[in-house]
Amino acid sequence: SRLKKTDFIDVGNAAGEFSHNYQSTHSKLIKNLQISPEGDFFETGLTEDGRIHKGGTISFSIAVDPDNNGVRLRRLLDQSVPVQKAEVFVNGKPAGTWYLGYVNPHLRAYEQDFDIHPDLTKGHGSLEVKLELEGEFSDLRYEVFCF
Repeated sequence: SRLKKTDFIDVGNAAGEFSHNYQSTHSKLIKNLQISPEGDFFETGLTEDGRIHKGGTISFSIAVDPDNNGVRLRRLLDQSVPVQKAEVFVNGKPAGTWYLGYVNPHLRAYEQDFDIHPDLTKGHGSLEVKLELEGEFSDLRYEVFCF
């Protein structure tokens, strides 16, 4: 199925966080992180701002197309942070577990998707997302796509 990008959160950017009501507990701001991605473009260096969290919660609002058939949340993360796990809630309802079970301290930039069932998204123009973290977690940016 086709995906349509409807939103983007630049974590670590004050304006980006403010405009999405991004809030986190137990987090540390990371500025100018120099990381490289896995895959064909591993020699491409990225400079990113973001956050490293030690438990707690992350919450934010995202814009979606009300005529969606589900939503994909894509997180750019730092995979030097081991075993990242969060329980995901959308508009207060459980949406599943977001889990990354491996570590790469060398090629640290990694994009991971989390799909949200249309029962939680259809008919809504925006969603309130809450992540309840277990242990350490990293986020550099989020992209939002609608099916």
